Amino acid sequence: AVDQHRKTRTTLDFGPDHLLNAQVIRPDDVSLERNRQSMPLYMAVHAPQNAEETETVHKPTDLHGLALEAGDVNASPRWIKAYSPDLHDDRIFTLWESDDAESIRQAMKTFGFLQEMETTVFQVTEWGPDDVLTTELGPS
Repeated sequence: AVDQHRKTRTTLDFGPDHLLNAQVIRPDDVSLERNRQSMPLYMAVHAPQNAEETETVHKPTDLHGLALEAGDVNASPRWIKAYSPDLHDDRIFTLWESDDAESIRQAMKTFGFLQEMETTVFQVTEWGPDDVLTTELGPS
């Protein structure tokens, strides 16, 4: 099945034990890894402002426009993901590829993305178990 909205393909396979195995393939996963090696990653933390500071009226968010423009594989800045912790935490975290933090702030302002929140943008390095296992460690 192909999900046109998210550009993913799901393959279904019935294994030897008649269990359903599902694999989601995202065409941009390979290019995402390629881009991450050449483009710095940034995390943005969006936190609610104090009640007194929220009196400012902001233009409506053009989330669709942001997704089209900043979601493109070749976009800079490129919006990769957004994360919402849970119902009791109003912060939102977004992951970006960009040459600098200011480009991210400008894209967010252009599309009215989370303008009612206080945003901190900082560069991050992505690493995980595979990176640890492939790194040769010297004697301890």
